[in-house]
Amino acid sequence: MLGAAFVFAVCLAAGRLLFQWLAVRLRGGERVYLEFLTGAALVSTAMFALASVHLVYTSVLVAAGGLLPLCAWWFRRPAGAVSSAGARLTPLWRTLFVLTWLTFGALYLITAMTPETSPDGVSYHVGLISRYYQHRGFYFVDSMFGGLAEGVEMLFLPAFALGRHSATAVVHLLFLLTLPFGMLAYGRRIGLPAAGVVGSLLFYLAPVVGRDGTIAYVDVATAAVVFGVYLCLEIWRRESLEAMLVPAGLLAGFSYACKLTASPIAVFLFIYMVAVTLARRDGFPTLWRRAGVTTLPAILVAGPWIVRNAILFHNPFFPLFNNWFPNPHLYPIIESELRRLMAQMGGVPLAKLPWEATVGGKLAGVIGPVFLLAPLALLSVRHSAGRLLLLAFLPLFLPFFSNNGGRFLIPSLPFLAMALAVGIVSIPRLGPGLAVMVVLAHAVLSWPDLMDRWSPGFQWRIDNADWRAALRITPENVYLREHWRDYLPGLMLDRLVAPGEVVFSPAMGQLAYHHRELLGTYESSKARLAFLYFITPLEQPLANTFHREIHFPAVKTDRVRLVTRSTNDNDLRIEELRFALGKSELPREAAWRITASANPWETPLAFDNGPLSFWTSGRTVTPGLWLETDFGHMAELDRLLVAQSEDQRWTSLGVEAMEDGKWTRLHSRESDTVEPARASVRMEARDELKRMGIRWILIPDGAYGADDLLGNPAIWGVTQVAVANGFRLWKLN
Repeated sequence: MLGAAFVFAVCLAAGRLLFQWLAVRLRGGERVYLEFLTGAALVSTAMFALASVHLVYTSVLVAAGGLLPLCAWWFRRPAGAVSSAGARLTPLWRTLFVLTWLTFGALYLITAMTPETSPDGVSYHVGLISRYYQHRGFYFVDSMFGGLAEGVEMLFLPAFALGRHSATAVVHLLFLLTLPFGMLAYGRRIGLPAAGVVGSLLFYLAPVVGRDGTIAYVDVATAAVVFGVYLCLEIWRRESLEAMLVPAGLLAGFSYACKLTASPIAVFLFIYMVAVTLARRDGFPTLWRRAGVTTLPAILVAGPWIVRNAILFHNPFFPLFNNWFPNPHLYPIIESELRRLMAQMGGVPLAKLPWEATVGGKLAGVIGPVFLLAPLALLSVRHSAGRLLLLAFLPLFLPFFSNNGGRFLIPSLPFLAMALAVGIVSIPRLGPGLAVMVVLAHAVLSWPDLMDRWSPGFQWRIDNADWRAALRITPENVYLREHWRDYLPGLMLDRLVAPGEVVFSPAMGQLAYHHRELLGTYESSKARLAFLYFITPLEQPLANTFHREIHFPAVKTDRVRLVTRSTNDNDLRIEELRFALGKSELPREAAWRITASANPWETPLAFDNGPLSFWTSGRTVTPGLWLETDFGHMAELDRLLVAQSEDQRWTSLGVEAMEDGKWTRLHSRESDTVEPARASVRMEARDELKRMGIRWILIPDGAYGADDLLGNPAIWGVTQVAVANGFRLWKLN
């Protein structure tokens, strides 16, 4: 609680300083909401700077953070432009809002204070933050998670310094608790305060929102920030407060820093600003000035993350767009496979998405049955505010189709909830009464004890609140032992593995409660490579060797390419590539230069004489992929000898040679043989893992490959060191 309260106070002070500098005075809940959000953007950016220079010490954070509230008080100035509060709430609507907010707020607070065990939270949202704190700042994590923009996580960092893991979840809860006040303020501004109450509670009570907002995730925080952009724009448009474009731009940049898929709000901001400027006929000089006023703050917050990724990962938008920005850290095929997997979560067809998102639960979380009334949001188009809300909803909703997990609806949900509320409240005569019934039904159906009455089976939602664990009457380590299988194996790693050594663990789900380096199965190029080596002895098509002899008329050339002629949903892998003339193989020379059209960083693996190592294209096979050898001098050859795993036999390969300054396709014929898996293949896999710097394997019983390790440790060349909670720790001999 202290860690989260400290972060809230510092963010609020930073935001207050900003609005004092802008000479804008907001009112009521709107003031707290926007000051907290803008302050969060500034504090997050400041934490980025501190982490970059490795000054993340508790003493530094407390000293620097403690100065901000003093500065906000010391440098206070008389109010400048005062924002109007808008229409007032009636006692009925005020009572409905306050009682519902407090009741569910108490549930949410107890849940957030419970020891952190959320999957993504302990694996990277908090897992990486704990490592940053351990190293006093950023350190390179060769993982897709290490390349994510971590705007919200930078707020977790000072909270973690004071309150450790659960403090991060309570920081996320702050965004959930403040967002309804921003939505309520918006409803008052558009002259529909009842819609503000209804819309805010529709969002606030949604089961997936309650679950996400009470753990160390970032989706609810992202929703709060993107709605803050919209509210700032509305204040600017309605009251002609030019200064409000500064926090709008700041929050647009922070949206990107929170979650890459929220970046469409920046596009919406620009279009909105241009449309208003042109409608008012303010002229192009004014438009350029406004563009600068919004763009510079956005770059201040989003730019550091883009620059960091461009430097560390050679891709400013890492971990996305790796086909556009090739790099050695993440194969494009990993991104493609994850996109395909996430776009088909639960195997739900498009027509059933509305049902599963609201009631069914196959998308890992539901927003509640009342959102089946979402088509009523179209009634809001009669109101200008409703039309704008739906326009803002669309760009934030579209990323849902690329990752249709229930929580990926959250950033767009405030806009849908507000549009639905406007549509319902605006129904003549029946609207207000129907709105009250919808809110009460939503509250009842979203209460954890009652969800089992309508929710079919397991849902990703809040379970019954464990107040004893929240207050630590049940000690944290006892709770973690009972509720998080990976907790004890993490302690085992700290006890038995030396710092700096790498552990390959295909099924370990947490970094937050131990301090050792783990390598999984898909989060990086290195992880995928290690996983393929590990499963090679277990899969006959991978363990068998497919030998190709590609014959062509003898040619003299200094450069030759092996080129794909077909399409395949797999990657191209070459274990060994050799060149021959007649019965003699061309001896390899140090002067040879090897490159490829994809993943040129690993081409030496196709020429290292390793029985199991391979070069991979790192992307799916399309015609024209090539692996090139430059001999450095003219050489004569008539054959290519290609060794691959047997699963590669379906990829058609050809040969091109450089002749007279251009590439010439050689007419070739191919003869193939299959070599059964060698008896030493498990030992060879172990050797490749060791070559990658891996000295340990941590794997739970029942996981793929665990039984083979247990049954053949001598053949693998490994020794079991310890067991904890079903996880076995093996050392590579």
